[in-house]
Amino acid sequence: ELNSTEDEELHWRSVIAGVRAVYSGKLIYSANWDHYGAVRFWDEMDFMGISGYFELTKNMDAPLDELITSWRGVRERVTGFAETAGRPLVFTELGYPSIDGGAVYPWDYTRKAPVDLDEQRLAFLAFIRAWEGERRLAGVYIYEWWGEGGSQNKRYTPRGKPAEALLRGWFTARASEPPQDS
Repeated sequence: ELNSTEDEELHWRSVIAGVRAVYSGKLIYSANWDHYGAVRFWDEMDFMGISGYFELTKNMDAPLDELITSWRGVRERVTGFAETAGRPLVFTELGYPSIDGGAVYPWDYTRKAPVDLDEQRLAFLAFIRAWEGERRLAGVYIYEWWGEGGSQNKRYTPRGKPAEALLRGWFTARASEPPQDS
């Protein structure tokens, strides 16, 4: 999480040039969900990365349609920005803690709240419904996979939780889609 250094544009451009001098692969930078617009070196990247901890609602018991509507608004903002930046979009982190309010405060797994596996599942389902068929989305990394998971686990991992089957199904379906040009 390097957001405190993002205003050092010349330093970043120097670092990127140094990396490109020894590495021929693709480069991605991951900006935080709340200030990806502040990054001034997207033109040096091959992909625009965003950690996707967007607050979807203020409603602790938001229904699926509210979460989908929120994600669709996010989709329009970030894909529009990625198009302006001329870079394919990748969510370098996307996750929800398995607690009540996980879609309200997705960045905060430390909150004192009861386990809520269904809220995690609904938040991921809203993401899937809002982004299905979106060709401007080049990839998604789910945060986090490690840990035991299970029905009493409050952390981000979908392992052993209803969200796991949902995500497996979605990634399996995406794997069978034709590759995108990038």
